[in-house]
Amino acid sequence: MINFSCIPFQKFKIDDLSNLKRSKICTINNEYIYNFHKDPRIKKIILNSINVFDGSYPFYFSKLYSKNNYQNYITGIDLIHYVYNNFRKFKSVTFIGGSNLSNDRITKIFKNRGFIVKNWCGYVSYDGSSKIKPEIFNSDAIFVALGCKKQEFFIQKNLKNLKNCEYKFISGIGGAFDIFLKPKYLPKVIHKLGLGPVWRLLMEPKIFRLKRIFTSIYTLKYYLR
Repeated sequence: MINFSCIPFQKFKIDDLSNLKRSKICTINNEYIYNFHKDPRIKKIILNSINVFDGSYPFYFSKLYSKNNYQNYITGIDLIHYVYNNFRKFKSVTFIGGSNLSNDRITKIFKNRGFIVKNWCGYVSYDGSSKIKPEIFNSDAIFVALGCKKQEFFIQKNLKNLKNCEYKFISGIGGAFDIFLKPKYLPKVIHKLGLGPVWRLLMEPKIFRLKRIFTSIYTLKYYLR
């Protein structure tokens, strides 16, 4: 395990997913690092999760301080692809959040693959409160696409509904549904250079995307902690 910006990152490879049991995975990028240092609620959740690097800049900077060639770079999209390509290890999957269109489309793709799929796309308040039936969580893999903070609060709020579910893992994955559905939406070279937020801003100019870029720049101050 290494610590980067005070966040613990376990020695975890994507092939370890199938061996997990009732685990919470947190995909850490700059937005998460920022909130880890600003919001005690998010800090507590992250400290009790399996943490993997989702952001390329935190990952590459962490390698400067890691003496064991740390390879823990697993994005939300990687998690979805791994489950999709390992039907024998994951028989069922749940998709929560995203847009109605992306949620329906990814559900159909996995059903056509042979998975048992449950999905839900409804109103979730900022603190994670929602009106969702407990049985929606009864799947091997559970993906929550509500964006940073809200998806973590949602998972935390619904942990009581997971007590009797034999899931392998649950993870917040942000906007990964759309990227999985449209692989050309984010070119690989842009992703590897860590310019995904800038690319998405150019493709879909929105204020919240601009705020995320400024947050990422501000987060650099936490890298050396």
